[in-house]
Amino acid sequence: MLQSLHIWNYALIPELHIDFPEQLSIITGETGAGKSILLGALGLILGKRSEREVLFDPGKKCIVEGRFDIRRYGLQSFFEAADLDYEELSILRREINKNGKSRAFINDTPVKLGTLKALGQRLIDLHQQQEQHELADSDFQLAVIDSLAAHQEELEAYRDLYAHYRTHCRKLEALEKADAEAGRNLDYLNFQLREIEEAGIGDPGEKEALESELQSLTHAESVKSELYRAVEGLSGSDSAIERMLDEVLAALRQAARYHAPVRPLLERLESVHIETADIRRELEALESGVVYDEMRIREIEERLNLLNRLEMKHQAGNLRALIAVRDDLEKKIRAIEQSEYDLSTLKKESEALGKQVREKALRLSKARQRAARLFQAEATKLLPELGMPNGRIEARREELEEAGPNGLDRFTFYFSANKGHELRELGKIASGGERSRVMLVIKSLVAANTALPTLIFDEIDSGISGETARKVGLLMKKLSEKHQVLTITHLPQIAGLGDRHFLVYKETSGKRTLTRIKALTEDERMQEIAQMLSGKNPSEAALENARELLAH
Repeated sequence: MLQSLHIWNYALIPELHIDFPEQLSIITGETGAGKSILLGALGLILGKRSEREVLFDPGKKCIVEGRFDIRRYGLQSFFEAADLDYEELSILRREINKNGKSRAFINDTPVKLGTLKALGQRLIDLHQQQEQHELADSDFQLAVIDSLAAHQEELEAYRDLYAHYRTHCRKLEALEKADAEAGRNLDYLNFQLREIEEAGIGDPGEKEALESELQSLTHAESVKSELYRAVEGLSGSDSAIERMLDEVLAALRQAARYHAPVRPLLERLESVHIETADIRRELEALESGVVYDEMRIREIEERLNLLNRLEMKHQAGNLRALIAVRDDLEKKIRAIEQSEYDLSTLKKESEALGKQVREKALRLSKARQRAARLFQAEATKLLPELGMPNGRIEARREELEEAGPNGLDRFTFYFSANKGHELRELGKIASGGERSRVMLVIKSLVAANTALPTLIFDEIDSGISGETARKVGLLMKKLSEKHQVLTITHLPQIAGLGDRHFLVYKETSGKRTLTRIKALTEDERMQEIAQMLSGKNPSEAALENARELLAH
């Protein structure tokens, strides 16, 4: 509930403080006295837009601060989600500096305006005659039925399930789209993989080995000729190296018999002779092994052409990169095969969730239909008490083709104020006064099942008078037994029922006109109600009438 409101430097208000009771507060005042200014200031802590022009003194900032007792509203989760400290007595504050910039606070913690607005909407329910369009809003009408059904926990559980279901559906749609695209590519990917696998690539150095072998084969005759010439140079003629080494060795052996320093040189040259003979034997083997093989040359050329073509096709710079391409193709194919399994699994899960969603939605529908019948019966009972003896109201249900975030139901309220008139959609035919009274009926019915926030009615009693006004006031009084109600009224019949009566008035101070508000004493209340009945300087009859209104 709203415990107090403090306003500094707003419009015609230099400073103002109001303490509100828990039940019914009445606010009256002459037209133009500033009641709308009071609501405008209150609107700032409800997150409405601000303007620099609202400053009473342009050189100072404006502050509007509301103190709320929020124990009954179950707002701990809201504070946790907003990363705010929960306090049972919370303060909402809005500041507007001289440049028109606005700041919002909850319990002295700066917050975004949207956060302030979201909390404010949970704490204050403001109804003005020009804002009764919500009566025609399908979401509002469904919320009324849900409130009367008293199944908030089931509704929240359904919404959580539906959100989970829709997440699965979006995943399924994305996976189906990806799977369709992947399916179109699967054959091509398999073809590419088979082509590389059939090439039988194992050794990343295969190309270099083949190119070296090809070099040898294509120059076989020249290589064989040169090897033969080398062998001949080593041993095939009188001037061959081996023969010359034999002669040198014979000479050194003879000399070494008599001259010791020759012996180490003899040993070295003998080693050279042995190495030379060994080289010659290997050259002979190589020469005999060199054969020009035209078939092998073609085989190597075909193999190299295949490998080069695959490298170019897959933009691979070498066989190692081509092997990486092959591995990547294998991964893509495995991923597609896995996605087919995931798709099948997700389809089954989505179908199961969809079945659960529909089952829960049907249970909600049954509860709503019972609540709709109760709503029609109870609302139709209350309408005559508010000056509509032939008033009727119906909540007609339409079943949706598919379950949505609120289930399978759409409700439309139909209304008729006069006997013999056809029921038509409430928002389209009811007058402003009728809509106000219907809203009051709805709020009184909803109040029995929910912890409504502070209810503020701004002249929704327009267009009624006499006994009807009294009945409207009595309904507000009953509503205030469990919920804090503030009402701005011009009707003495309603004003007389308040637990506290506030008067908004203007006064002149120097060259400035100021808006003031004060809580009236019992004598002042009687005087104010008498003036509402007969104008200034009320007669004794008006005063007596005022006493009677206050006595009931």
